[in-house]
Amino acid sequence: MIDEKRCTGCGACKFACPVGAIEMVADAGGFLYPTVDWGKCISCHLCDIVCEKANQPALSPAYKVFALKHKDETVRSKSTSGGAFHLIAETFLNKGGIVYGVAFDGDWRVVHVRIDRPEEIMRVQRSKYVQSDLGDTFAEVAEDLKNGRRVLFSGTACQCSGLRSFLEVRGTGTDGLFLCDLICHGVPSPKIWEEYVAFRKRKSDIKAIDFRNKDRSWRDFRMAITYPKKTGIYRQNEDYFMVLFFHNLILRESCYHCAYTKTDRVSDFTLGDFWGIEDYYPAFSDDKGVSVLQINSEKGYEELKNELDKTEHMEVTVDKVQSGQPNLVHPTKRNEKVDAFWRDYRDKGFKYVLKKYADRTVLGVLKRKYLFKFLYYTGIFKLLLKLKNK
Repeated sequence: MIDEKRCTGCGACKFACPVGAIEMVADAGGFLYPTVDWGKCISCHLCDIVCEKANQPALSPAYKVFALKHKDETVRSKSTSGGAFHLIAETFLNKGGIVYGVAFDGDWRVVHVRIDRPEEIMRVQRSKYVQSDLGDTFAEVAEDLKNGRRVLFSGTACQCSGLRSFLEVRGTGTDGLFLCDLICHGVPSPKIWEEYVAFRKRKSDIKAIDFRNKDRSWRDFRMAITYPKKTGIYRQNEDYFMVLFFHNLILRESCYHCAYTKTDRVSDFTLGDFWGIEDYYPAFSDDKGVSVLQINSEKGYEELKNELDKTEHMEVTVDKVQSGQPNLVHPTKRNEKVDAFWRDYRDKGFKYVLKKYADRTVLGVLKRKYLFKFLYYTGIFKLLLKLKNK
């Protein structure tokens, strides 16, 4: 298996092991890594083979690339961008296929789930900026394919590559498998997400979470958390989790060395936001969300071509998509404070790192920079100490 810093946590090694000697165990950040029970190991090296294939995949250039908006405004309003994933998932489900995608469980953990009805699409729709727990998904996909079912698996490029590698090593036919990956900034820590949810639940139960609320604008990233009596909406530069995410402090280590940040892809479909479309095609942009739909295989295009009339779409060149998506050019840059962040988190806890690294509000900055000085030089700090010691 590869070096821990390059391990994506896909779990292909676990499922490839014929004697169950590998388990995926969470580290301090909640990221899963393989742990080997050497007492069970039979030195077959299937884990090494599947890992090498997953991390050095055969990539395909773009077959066709579209800017796309679903014609159903309800679908588009409930989608992170233009509704491309809904279109693909609905196509498979209407034909009797199975869809695997990412959903919240009852505790707001981000997990992969299996759906088989169009009414369930909303469960796996919309962005969730956390590394998902795949559970037994790879084994379930293999069983579905073995039983002759057609399967659409949606996930990050590294998850898609791990799944394909596992199925190939296992000898499972993949004619009925379609992979859908995402243009990915990197996967944040499940543990930090768990702590963040607990922080937001301190006053009331949470009824809904939306990482990308676009009621005001598609471009304006806002975290929306719905409680029984209200919805809290937090701007990107003020929401603690989104600040940590976009400042590249809580990503999996392998994300800083990602092998999939290029226009050649491992999957049949690649989805993302068409950032910058207003510069190239202003008439197509209405601030309600436009998807990039990059089709990377003829098989994928044949599957979807008759469904495209449900959308407004136009064929574009991949370089125009690439200009607004740096993660199609290079991996996300590692923040120089990453090591300090995790050290502080380990030693001083979640609330400490929240205040130190994530409170980017004007009030938070003023508090950190000036409040102590103000209290000290006005004598209030000494007064507070006296009152505390009485």
